[in-house]
Amino acid sequence: MSFTPRLWAQRILYAFAWSVCLVVCLVVFRLKVQGRDRVPRDGPFLLLGNHTSALDPVWAGLAVPRFLKYMASEALFRVPLLGWFIRNVGAFPKQKFVRDDTSMETLERLYQAGNVIVMFPEGTRTWDGRSAPVRAGIGALIKRLNARVVFVRNKTGFLVQPRWAPYPRYVPVEVEYSEPFTFPESMSVEEIAAVVGEQIHVDPEVRARRPAFGRRRAVGLPDYLWACPRCFTLGGLTVNPDHMSQTRCAACGGAWLVTVDARLKDLRSGEELSIARAFDGIDGHFGSPAVVNPQRLAAEGVLLRAERATLTRLVSGKKRPEPVAEGEAVLTQTRLSLRDAAGAERWGVELTALRAVSIEIGNQLRLLPPNETLVLSPEGQSTLLWSHVLRGWVHHQKGGVGEAPPG
Repeated sequence: MSFTPRLWAQRILYAFAWSVCLVVCLVVFRLKVQGRDRVPRDGPFLLLGNHTSALDPVWAGLAVPRFLKYMASEALFRVPLLGWFIRNVGAFPKQKFVRDDTSMETLERLYQAGNVIVMFPEGTRTWDGRSAPVRAGIGALIKRLNARVVFVRNKTGFLVQPRWAPYPRYVPVEVEYSEPFTFPESMSVEEIAAVVGEQIHVDPEVRARRPAFGRRRAVGLPDYLWACPRCFTLGGLTVNPDHMSQTRCAACGGAWLVTVDARLKDLRSGEELSIARAFDGIDGHFGSPAVVNPQRLAAEGVLLRAERATLTRLVSGKKRPEPVAEGEAVLTQTRLSLRDAAGAERWGVELTALRAVSIEIGNQLRLLPPNETLVLSPEGQSTLLWSHVLRGWVHHQKGGVGEAPPG
């Protein structure tokens, strides 16, 4: 490999960033690594991990003393400075939840050139500590490359800063590497994908090693638990302004302390409920696909409505999104639209035409109709609620069975 001035600059930047991250991870995150001696020191391999946090690329790659390449969400490359930085320390973009031929070509070229490529096969960060199903195609990719694979499991990364939380916690991070895996030609892509899922699975009920603590632990949780887990009032949970590690519901009087282990501790009974199980209760109550207001659906045929919403388009090569429409956002069982004050549709799409629905950095709600990427902002409402309902109905209208894919 010939080292150009740009490549030298990237290597220097990577080495500097690695050194800074090492100190921070050892001192602040109290990083504990198991199996570092199992990681190959030369030759290409895929480093596949579970996705717990925005810091997973750092935690997963820190114990591998090589210039790593990272497959990262395309949304990150649009963030000022961050996009420049990650591109220059070895990241390349991947459009989430859809086929991205350019990204796959880049990955294969880098692998054939002898690089280590860091990927998170779940395709999205966990919201509540549970492992998501690995994305379709990971088995085919491994088989096509005849790739050597090392798995890295982050056992506690979710507790450091849950995806819904704007404030971090002081929790030790525990990372474990596997032995290198190679897969025989006789294995099917489905069998390979199953092994990947097993190897990156972690215990969602894990508790943090002590000492561990955090402040303002309830902030952000009402966006994820968009209904009260006890009475199921939509938007019922609020953060206690006098104790921002507590959440409460004015409708039923329920009050909980949010623990550093991502649990709701009932302030009356002392009983604990994991946030994952609390979400499952809400999900089960409203059904799949979710109907949050049966009366409105029966009377108007409407699943969700936001009196004011904006829709913008992300354009490659442009930092600022382009305005598309604004008005009242209306979601029915078959269509999403924005309407003006007279009720006329200004923009609309059939749910079956949406390639994907996802939540990106900053809880940005992205829609992927054919050949474009849009951002929907329903004013005053949780984008996580809209994402949950939208994904469920898109999945249903396309004839999907079981749960909708995570977002």
